Amino acid sequence: MGIRPRALLDRPVLDHRQAYYYVAYQAMARSRNAGMAGALPIPVSEILAYCELFYIAQLDERARLFRYVNRLDNAYLDWAAERSKSNSPK
Repeated sequence: MGIRPRALLDRPVLDHRQAYYYVAYQAMARSRNAGMAGALPIPVSEILAYCELFYIAQLDERARLFRYVNRLDNAYLDWAAERSKSNSPK
């Protein structure tokens, strides 16, 4: 069986609504561009395209999806920036 890494033991458990937004974020994160300084934010056009693809027409649901994806993306970009700083030669 082996030893389970601490990260797996400490991972959060998502309810169905949180999982919905996380899965949407993961799908959109694949279309992220990279710049000279690293990862760039997910374009708003990708969120709109996701809404169109999955027939999310209500403005309040689109706004909610944007907010959650934006929060997840900001957390990722902060993490990536910290990782980049710690991996750069001094």
